[in-house]
Parts: sequence; structure tokens; C-alpha cells
Amino acid sequence: MKVEEICKWLCIIALVSGNCYAQKNIIAEKFTLSVDGRIEYDNVPAGTVENDIRSSSFSSQGLILYSDIKLTNNLSIFYRQEFAGYLAREGQMNTHINMLLLKYRLNRWKFTLGRQPLINGTYEGYYLPGDVYAYSELSCGFPVWKTGTCISRMFGKQEFGIQVLNGDLTPKEAKQQSTPLMFNVYWCGNIGNGLILSRLNFAGYASDHFSRFSSKIGLHWTLSHILLDTDFGVDHGLPGFAPDKVKVIAAPIQCIWRYGLIRPGFKYLPNLIENNTESKFRFVDPGKTSYKQQLLLFLDIYPWKNKNFHLFTIGGCTEYGVYQNHTFTASHRLYDVRVGVKFGLDLL
Repeated sequence: MKVEEICKWLCIIALVSGNCYAQKNIIAEKFTLSVDGRIEYDNVPAGTVENDIRSSSFSSQGLILYSDIKLTNNLSIFYRQEFAGYLAREGQMNTHINMLLLKYRLNRWKFTLGRQPLINGTYEGYYLPGDVYAYSELSCGFPVWKTGTCISRMFGKQEFGIQVLNGDLTPKEAKQQSTPLMFNVYWCGNIGNGLILSRLNFAGYASDHFSRFSSKIGLHWTLSHILLDTDFGVDHGLPGFAPDKVKVIAAPIQCIWRYGLIRPGFKYLPNLIENNTESKFRFVDPGKTSYKQQLLLFLDIYPWKNKNFHLFTIGGCTEYGVYQNHTFTASHRLYDVRVGVKFGLDLL
């Protein structure tokens, strides 16, 4: 995205929020409007160790606008629109609507209908895109946004739910059959009064006896001043994501130390991909099992307490290699540096 386009949209958002602020006391209870995203400067590697081509540029990541409109005490509409890059860098503005759904709450039950996310068990998929500096191979390109319905119920501080959603088909499959439904069962837990938050899901297609599936689990630990996320997941042959003979395994770990207005941290992303097809998938050659591990060291600086606004700087190293005969063999390493601003504003 060009800097001019970023400025244009920020001006539009400011004008809208300024116009609505005068009526805030009237509509605040019925309507919320928020914006979230980050702007950064990248020094991104685009080559190999032998031919390390660098690409330096400004970009906007995860710029989204979202709103919750309360129709009655129990019924509401949730809307979320992406303007720049969910899980991937985009060269220009887009107008992709991630979510447009009806929500109905009845005591401990919740029902949703419409465009919504497939709820997965990893915490890297739980945060807003602007708060995630790198995604594992489990989440990069994962078919998150789908149309369907969800029914969930709270049991104390535990939430159990089931989703029935439209699945994805490859072009070849789409000519041979109707679109299959994807089923997803999930649990969001609370252990030790918030000491450990947990997420778990299993998603797949009943039409092929769940041979193509996604299974993930994540734990969020609050240990005094330390926030720790530990995730693990396996994706196998999901349409729209990977061929049926490709398995993706990853176990990202993120740790943040809260020290006043400064928060240093790291994220380690080990990824393993088994490609048993006859075509290359991402960085993996046909018939190979390869790995990608990434280490990010970052520092977040919060100028204002209790505000979703901070400055950040990141240093990263990514290593690619082949896994063969129970041995990892590195092929090349790439390095990158980023600095920028993360912002989240409640306009109404």
C-alpha cells in the first residue's frame, strides 16, 4: 500500500469519527466503531544467502475497520472490513469484508449466522492482525473467513461451540461435486481464574471421513509480568490451503515481558511441511519434507499508559532446510529488520 493511500484512509476515518463524536452520547450504547492496524518500515530479504536481495519500503499491515451494532438487548450485527493485508503483504488497498454476521444471545447460549471466522485453537490466530508480527505456516494463507452458522454455550468460564460452514474446493474439485460443508468443534477455556487461557479445535469435512482436517491447541499463560503463548497445530490437505497429500505442522511460541511502558519479547516459529505431491508447495520440493524456523526479537514502547498505541522495532532471522533421515540440514538463512507504529482506536 502506498503512503498516500494510507493517509487518505486515515483522513476519512478521522472525518467520520469527528462527525460521529458530536452524537456519541446518543448512539454509543447502540453502535461502536473501531480501527486497528500498523504502519511499518521493512528491510525485507528477497533472495538467498548467496544472493541476498533487499527490499526496503513502507507498508500498512492488518488495517481493519470493525463495528458492532446493537439492534436489541439480545440481537446485534457485527461488521469487519479489511483494507490492507490480513496474513499477507498487499501492494494496494482492497475492500475485503471479513465478517458480516448476526449475533443472538440467550442466557448462556450464543448463535451466529453469516460471514465469520473459523474459530481455531491457536493464540496467534486470536489476536488482531496488527498485533501479530509473524504468522506460522499454519496461519499463513489459512482459509479463515467462511459463511455459515455457529452455536455455542458457556459453562461457567468455559465456552463450547460447533460451527457448520461452507468449505473450499480446488478448481478441479469444483467441477466434479457441490461445495462440501466444513464442521468445526471448539473449546475456549479458563483455568486457574485466568492464569491459563486455553483454546482447542478440530475442523474437517465429513464428506471424506475427516481425512482432510485442521487440529490446533493453544495456551495463554499469565505469569506475573510475563505473558506466554504456546501453540501447536496440524493441518492436513485442507481445500483452499494445501493439497490432500500435504501436511503442515507448527508450534509457535511467543513471550512478552511487561516492564512499565516497555515490553521486550520474542517469538519462535518452528514449521515442518511434508509434501508428498508431485508439485512444489511453498518452499518445499515434491516428495520432500522441509522445515522453516523463524526467530523474532522485538521491543514495544507504549508512550501512553492504557492506550492501544505503541512503537516497535523487530529483528528477525529465518532459516530454511530439509528434514531427512531424522536430521535437519540447513540450506540458507535470511535476516530482516522492521520498525513502525501499531495503533488501535475506538472511534465510537
